[in-house]
Order: sequence, then structure tokens, then C-alpha cells
Amino acid sequence: MLTNIDIQSLKLVDHLELEINASMNVITGETGAGKSILLGALGLALGERADSSLIPADKNKTEVNARFDLRRQPRALEWLKNKHLDDEEQCILRRVIQREGPSRAFINGTPTTLSELKTFSQMLLDVHSQHEHQLLLKKNHQLNLLDKYAELEELKKRVALVFSELQKTKAELKFMEDTRIDTGAKEQLLRYQLEELETLDLKQDETDKLEATYKELEKTAQNREKIEQTLSLINGEQDQDILSLINKGFKNISEIDSKHLLQVRELFESSLIQMDEAFKDLSGFLENFDGDSYRISEIEDRLGQIYEIARKHKIQPEELVGLRETIGKTLSGLDESERSYLQLSKSYETIKEKYQMEAAKLSSNRSKVARGIEKEVTEILRSLGMSESIFKIEITKDRVMQAEGVDEVDFLISTIPGELPRSLNKIASGGELSRISLAIQVATVSGKDTPTIVFDEIDAGIGGPTAEVVGNLLKKLGRRTQVLCVTHLPQIAAKGQTQYLVAKKQNEDKLFTVVEELSPEKRVKEIARMLGGIEETEQSLSYAKTILEED
Repeated sequence: MLTNIDIQSLKLVDHLELEINASMNVITGETGAGKSILLGALGLALGERADSSLIPADKNKTEVNARFDLRRQPRALEWLKNKHLDDEEQCILRRVIQREGPSRAFINGTPTTLSELKTFSQMLLDVHSQHEHQLLLKKNHQLNLLDKYAELEELKKRVALVFSELQKTKAELKFMEDTRIDTGAKEQLLRYQLEELETLDLKQDETDKLEATYKELEKTAQNREKIEQTLSLINGEQDQDILSLINKGFKNISEIDSKHLLQVRELFESSLIQMDEAFKDLSGFLENFDGDSYRISEIEDRLGQIYEIARKHKIQPEELVGLRETIGKTLSGLDESERSYLQLSKSYETIKEKYQMEAAKLSSNRSKVARGIEKEVTEILRSLGMSESIFKIEITKDRVMQAEGVDEVDFLISTIPGELPRSLNKIASGGELSRISLAIQVATVSGKDTPTIVFDEIDAGIGGPTAEVVGNLLKKLGRRTQVLCVTHLPQIAAKGQTQYLVAKKQNEDKLFTVVEELSPEKRVKEIARMLGGIEETEQSLSYAKTILEED
């Protein structure tokens, strides 16, 4: 519980140190006296936001220290131990607000972040204010109130964590699905191109080799043609071949009987012999000639295919081998993406099942706790003069998956016999809403091991006998836990074990606030003032004594 609060240089406060007692503590004072100054300072120590306007004009910083006794708070002690911040069974929260520079926070003298400070402080203190009247009309606040009462924070964090993972996986799947749609046509084209290139099965440097071979075969074919033409010239089927002509000449010369042509005849005869030998040699060479017109045709067809596919892709033929590898790798990537997509789809379903299991646990716990709250709030409402009221908590599970689960919570109330319960936002009476809000706030802390409960003017809109009932409720609550209550009602103030008076003082030109723990005699005077008298009278003092002495 809270044992001490020390304030240094807060606006309207030079220095204030106050011991806070166990049980029920009430804070009273005239309107405008600054009753909420203690709670505001306490809020700073617990990690609430602050700015330099809280610092007095003649000071450079504000400092607030709050000391807690944690002997009955194993959860808080465990948290401190895990963070290496433990200091036996107590804890000091310190907050320094500077005029220049960021604020600083400390737990047991060790610097910490505001986030950690707020996380830890939620284990120590629970604040309820009059503003919750309007907050209670919002379903998300109702849900959070139910979860906090049921101590479902850890389970709720697990659900939120799994939901976050689910949303992340869902987003990745959506991206993959969009990519699949965009690449579908591209994949089809790539597979066709790869099939075409695989059918072609072009080898490295094959084009250059084919072109070189083609040139050699073409040259060989040309040489064969020349030899065939030469053979035809030597001994063709026509009369104009060389052998026929030489034979004809030899025959003509042989028919001339002249010694002078003898040598010519011999030359003709020798020419015939040489031409015949040349013909035989060329014929033999042609029979063994290495030339293949079919092979040339094959190469022409092969090169034609290569050139055609290269033109399709607008690249050089030698680049086709690299293109085939590139397309293959691209398709392998697409195949891998498809496998990744299928794997991610399975993961999504697994995470979804996990979410549904955790969300079901959350729903089950909420339903169990809701029944107890319904009963207690109904009893409190009836003690507050709403004798025919019935309070219900409706939990529906038709919501889509959310970070806080699948439940939608709605607080319902029936104030007239036979009337079906309706949502709180259908309640027209501000007075009824104030009492309902008070009943819910009291009920949702009474069953929870909360070390310190703060009620900041939650009694707005009530009075008379109802105020006394509220006072008794808070007094009863104070027997189980520490209660701090800022109030303007004497019936509630009188129920406190300890009473603090907040007042403004004037010292020369300086206005400042003081807080005093009242003695029994001063309590009588303050209760008498709260009863409405400008001046103390025997009657007001007597009544103040009476209500203070009531059990």
C-alpha cells in the first residue's frame, strides 16, 4: 500500500510530506482549494504525463516521491526482482520534472522508462474518477474494466500477441496473393520460353562451331563442284570434252603422212595419256572426297532455329544459353515463392487456431467473472436506493477477430420491474448513471487484490441517505484494502479512518496549498463545515460528532 508521499516544488506547493494510513483515507477541502493536488502529484510518481507548467516560476524542477509497502504484493515484488529493482519489501517511485530537458523516472533509485513505470504502478494503485460516468457508456471501456477485474491482463496480452502475428502473416499472404496474380501470365510466358530453349538445347559456343563447320562444308561443296566440272570437261558425255577433242586432233594428225608432224603426233598421244591419268586421279579423289550436303542442310536448319529464337528475344545467339539459365532461376524463384506461399498459408491456419484457442479461454473467463459482477453490482444498486434494478453484462461472440479477442461486452441495466435490461447509454437520468457508475466501480475492485484504490470525487450527483450508503461501502472496502477518497460529502468523509484537509494559504504575496492530517477535534469542525454552515453552530458540531461516531 501507499505509505508516504513527498512533494518538492510543485505549483502552489513548496514542500509537502504526508504519511498515508491504511484503511480508508478521505481528502476534503473547500471548492478550489486544490483537493486533487495530492492525486495529481501521485499521478506524476506513477508515470502520468507532465510538463514544465507544473514547476513554480522561481524553481527549475519538480520532484515527487511515493513510497509503497509491498509485503502483501508478491506480483509486484516478483516484477521488481525480475528487473533487478527489488529493495526488500518496499518500493520508492520517484519522478523529476525539469524546466529544461526531459522528465526522469526512478524505481528504487534506478532510472527507468515511463512505460515501465506505468506498467509497474498499475500493480500498486487503481484510480477511479467521476469522469468514468461517461467512460462507462463506451463498450471498449466496459470490456477493459471487466478484464482488469478478472485479472486477464496476461491472457489478453497473449491474445493480442497472437493476433499481431496473425495480422502480420495475413498481410504477407495478401502481398503474396497479389504477386501471384501479377506474375501468373508472366510465369506462363516464362515456362513457354524455357520449354522452347530446352527443346533447342543450345550448348555453349555451339553457334560459333556450327558457323565454322558450315563454312568448311560450304567450301568443300564448292570444291567438289569444281572437280565434277573438271571431270566433265576432261571426259564428259558431250563431244566438247577435252579427251574427245584431243582424240579428234590426234586422229586428224595421225592421218597426215608427214615427218614434220611426227613430234606433234607424239605430243597429242602424250596429252591423251596425261588427261586420262588426270581423269582417273580426280575420279578416285572424288570418290573419297569428305563432303556432305545433308550435313550442310542439318546445320542450316539448326542455325535457322537458333537465329529465329534469338530474334524473338532480341539478343545475340550466344546469349541464349545465359537466358535459359536466367529463366530457369526465375521460375525456380517463382516455384520457391509458391512453396513459401503454401507454407505461409499453413502457418496462418496454425496461428489462427492458436488465436481461436486463446480467445476462447478469454471469452470463458470473461463469462465466469461477469456473473459475479452482475450479482454484486445489483446488490450495491439496491443499497443505493435503486431497489428494483437488475444489472447484466452481455457478452456476444459475433465480432471479427480483434487484438482483445472476439467478444463484445455491453453493460445492461433494468430499473423498472418487468423491463428488459438496456444498454447504459439508454439511461436518461444523470443521477441514476452516477449511482450505477459508482456501484460498478466499487464492485469491480472489491473482489480484486488491489493494494490501493483511489476514488476521485466519484460521489458527484448523490446525496442524503445514499451518500451514507456510499460511505459505508467505501469503509467496508477500506477494511480489505487501502482507500483514498476525494469527496465533498460529509457522510462519506465521516466514514474515513483518516481525514486530510486541503486549504489555500496566503503568505505575503504568495498563494500556496497546504495539506493537514486532521485531529479528531479538527475533523469535527471540518465535517460541520461540509454540512453546509458558513459559521459553526452547536447543532452542526453536534451532528458532525454524531456521524463521526457512527460505526
